Amino acid sequence: MAQQAHDKLARSLLDPSGREVNWPLVFAGVKNVARANNLNGDTLICLKGWLKSNDNQLHIPLLGVTVLHTMALNCGTVVRNQMALPKLFQRIEKQLARPQGPQVATALVQVLVDWTYLFAQEELGMRSQALLDQPRYRQMALGCTPSQAVLAMKEELQLGVPPVAPIRGEDFIRWMYRGGETGPVNEESVTESD
Repeated sequence: MAQQAHDKLARSLLDPSGREVNWPLVFAGVKNVARANNLNGDTLICLKGWLKSNDNQLHIPLLGVTVLHTMALNCGTVVRNQMALPKLFQRIEKQLARPQGPQVATALVQVLVDWTYLFAQEELGMRSQALLDQPRYRQMALGCTPSQAVLAMKEELQLGVPPVAPIRGEDFIRWMYRGGETGPVNEESVTESD
């Protein structure tokens, strides 16, 4: 019953075409987490449900990965540390071990590569690196480079440029419909205004 409610919420966060994320709605949810500086229990349960969803179109698990990616890019260290806790990170590990499809595995590896690159000194980055160092995933990780949004964010952080708008993570649903075998490409600007 709860999974049906989570799936219904997930579908409401998709563009009417169902082929990409509805960014204003995703940003509203991420903004709530960022303002509270806390990944509350309901949000955690919902994200875990999305990641393990058996949606045969893969929209819901890919939305879960997109939201996690966007949340990490827009929230502070406290929330990222909560994302690295076993409650959520073990679900990410389980989904990577038994993904619903190759697109989900590739999306998860891309997020882990991004987190390793951007948050290397934080628990989330270190746990991501440890997972990618496992022989089972090392080869997949070698085929990924940090996404454009993450490269831009790292440069802005190094220059001391404060964020002026929410930062989009990869839209893995849109990426899938563009033939995402080789990895996501963020062709749009990396920020989105409200």
